[in-house]
Amino acid sequence: MLAGLLAIIWASYQSFSGAGARAEKPLSDLLTAPDDKQVAGGVFTTDGDRVDWTDTQGGRYQTLLPAGYSAVLVDRFHQSQLPVDVAQSPGSNVWLAVVPGSGRRPNQAFDGDRAMVT
Repeated sequence: MLAGLLAIIWASYQSFSGAGARAEKPLSDLLTAPDDKQVAGGVFTTDGDRVDWTDTQGGRYQTLLPAGYSAVLVDRFHQSQLPVDVAQSPGSNVWLAVVPGSGRRPNQAFDGDRAMVT
């Protein structure tokens, strides 16, 4: 369990640190890049609001997507035979899934030192 917790801490640090930061590109740049053979691949977030992509020169970018647009863009990547991957959204709360509250029942809250069942 400690190894898992350390892995999550490391992953959180990586997502918030400057290492691996991507330049932001507008959607219009990403829409024309596959046609110009300038995209090497992309990673879409699970909530569908962002794609991190790499161009053929090794440049790393991120593009914010309008609601519901990720499916259209994934289709374009597939049509251009570009690799596509999906990653956990950075805003998702991993801690709730990993540290469920020290063995308490999910509907149990604490008021001082007394447990209150909700």
